[in-house]
Amino acid sequence: MKAIHSIKISPLHLILQLVLLLYSSPSWSSEVYSEAWLESAKSALESANKTLQSAADQELDTGRLEDIKKKLLPIREQAQDCVVETEAVAQRRQQDIDFLGSKLSKEANDVSRSQANLVQEREALEKRLAACQFILIQAKEIKEKTAAIEQATLTRKLLLKGLSVRELIQGNLNYPESWWKLSQRLLMMQSGLQLLTGTDLVALLCSVVLGFFVGRRSYQIWMAVKKKPCVDKCTRFLLALKSCSARLLPVIGASVAALIFLSCVLPLAPAPFITQLAYGLLGYTLTLSIVDAMLNPDPPASPYLAMDDMTAQALSKHLKRLLALGLLGLLVFDSGFSDALLETQYLLARALFGVFLFLNLVWVLWSIGRIPSLGGSYRIRLLLLAALIFTLGSEWLGYRNLSIFTMTGLLGSLSGFGIIWFINTLMTDLFDGMDSGYQLWQKRLRRHFGLTDQDHIPGLIWIRLIFSAAIWSGLGLWVLWVWGLSHQGLDLIMTFLQEGFMMGTFRVVPLQIATALLAFSLLLAFFSWLKQNVVPGWLSNARIERGARDALITVTGYLGLTISLLVALSIAGVGFANIAIIAGALSVGIGFGLQNIVNNFISGLILLIERPIRTGDWILVGAIEGFVHRISIRSTQLRTFDGSHVIVPNSELISSQVTNWMLHDSSGRIKIPISVAYGSDLEKVRVILLAVAHQHDMVITESNRVSAPVVLMTGFGDSALHLELRCFIRSIDSRAQVFSDLCFAINAAFREESIEIPFPQRDVHVKEGSSFGS
Repeated sequence: MKAIHSIKISPLHLILQLVLLLYSSPSWSSEVYSEAWLESAKSALESANKTLQSAADQELDTGRLEDIKKKLLPIREQAQDCVVETEAVAQRRQQDIDFLGSKLSKEANDVSRSQANLVQEREALEKRLAACQFILIQAKEIKEKTAAIEQATLTRKLLLKGLSVRELIQGNLNYPESWWKLSQRLLMMQSGLQLLTGTDLVALLCSVVLGFFVGRRSYQIWMAVKKKPCVDKCTRFLLALKSCSARLLPVIGASVAALIFLSCVLPLAPAPFITQLAYGLLGYTLTLSIVDAMLNPDPPASPYLAMDDMTAQALSKHLKRLLALGLLGLLVFDSGFSDALLETQYLLARALFGVFLFLNLVWVLWSIGRIPSLGGSYRIRLLLLAALIFTLGSEWLGYRNLSIFTMTGLLGSLSGFGIIWFINTLMTDLFDGMDSGYQLWQKRLRRHFGLTDQDHIPGLIWIRLIFSAAIWSGLGLWVLWVWGLSHQGLDLIMTFLQEGFMMGTFRVVPLQIATALLAFSLLLAFFSWLKQNVVPGWLSNARIERGARDALITVTGYLGLTISLLVALSIAGVGFANIAIIAGALSVGIGFGLQNIVNNFISGLILLIERPIRTGDWILVGAIEGFVHRISIRSTQLRTFDGSHVIVPNSELISSQVTNWMLHDSSGRIKIPISVAYGSDLEKVRVILLAVAHQHDMVITESNRVSAPVVLMTGFGDSALHLELRCFIRSIDSRAQVFSDLCFAINAAFREESIEIPFPQRDVHVKEGSSFGS
């Protein structure tokens, strides 16, 4: 059947297909994955495999393994791309071959030649695909071997045993004079003081003294300045930080002066010990100010973290000791001082340092347990204590690589968690202040967006989400890195974040999604500002009614929301074809369970376009009466005369009867019923009522559109004559007040003219001899 169908193809259609095939056929040959690349990749993989096989005879260092992984990563990525692209091209060629059908005895030579070329291209593509798959399999195998060798090397290094503490103590006791020689070497060769002349030492001392007094004077000036009252947590923390930093200004000034002088006089690399000491003192002092600001600030500031004073002071004291110990460790083990130590001295000093570090960390964990909000962290603190005991035991038994690995991971993880938690808390307070408007700049920002006290900044919730996800994801990467994750592992994670993963036919890219959320937040805030500030200014110059302006402003807001959503979806990688699929799914949902929502949505569009009701109109819907406060797409808010808000679905306003007192104009008529006694002068009553109506400012007395006030007699009652004053007022929303004013005026005028307003009377006749009479 396919052969018969191919004979009936028209010549024009056949020519077009051949042209398409000729133009599409050479696309695969220009790919990057040429024969030269295949040979280069195979050669690189063979070299890496030989290097790994030699690891059985000799131990490979970490640098060589890292080089192998660096070379392996682009090969794996290119091989994966080669497999994907070659499979796609091969499928297209097979489709072209299937379209031409099987070969016939009577067919054009061009068709036969094109079919043969397509078959050759498909076979070449299949060979290329097999080669790329082979390279990919080899690369994966080499990656697994590299990971196994790295794991074995790491395990061997961690379990490498050195001298125990008992052996170190015995070795140092045998040569006590080595410590005296150490102090001499440190002072004369490693401290950096030997590089300074006498004049330099005097200048250094003068610089330190000058910096100290400048800092002290700055502290006195700051204390004399009147402090503004704190209105939120952020300002309280900033005030505490300024207060604590000001108290430490003399030390900061002396450290900065010494650091500047030494950097100019001794511009050496690496820096001598005395310069490193100045850097360490400056960093230690600045960190102290942050700890004091959080836990134990100077007056008039208050602690940033909520806890009792005793717990805050104890935690502050232990953290200061821990910081001092950290400074001492950096100066001893990560500076020129360590070069002056013998190996046994260095290892013994490390063991003693580990004891003091262990004790301080235990004190910090104990103090943290006294914080009320962290009272349930008993198991976590117990697990950390066990890890610290394991680390100290490894150090004293001689497994120093294992001790360094666990202590670095623990300290890095805990410090990273503390910093991220503090930043997250500080930024949460800042975002809360922006939503509430505590500070002056926050109030200006909210006024700029046209927000009321109850409104939130549009899009700020998405910025909160992105910020929290970013910093906690950064903490995860930091923890992985301090526990030994290689740079290639970090590169793989970053590649995953940038390239994402496939979910069906859609590629999910985390960084694109985060960028889309950020763009959505910023665009939403921009269109909100445009709606509240720019569009009303433009429309104020146009000669259109208030309701039309409100409708255009509302439509602008929803248009901005739609544009923000489309831009965000585009950045996230969602194509319009996928949007059409989503729209189709929504249509199915509408057919089953969203009829009311869509009905209200369409009704809202009708209300905004036709404008049968407008913002500020006085309407009556069923038993609900009030002013239109806001018209949105789904519902309309009415504010009743009692001050309550009633949410009315838009579909009800379209499908049911609605009374609008102010549809075409704000004027309206009121009716005041009046009763006078029989025998009253009705003409005089009529004149008085008309005079009262004409004297009120809100009553329309002369107009071409409405009639003047009129008094009508409506009937004869049992004890009174019934009349009615009818008049139009300028604003119907003042109906109750005008009605009350006219009633007061009528009552006063009737009293002045002695016109009686009767009350119901009944004549009771009692018959003689009745039980009531007796």
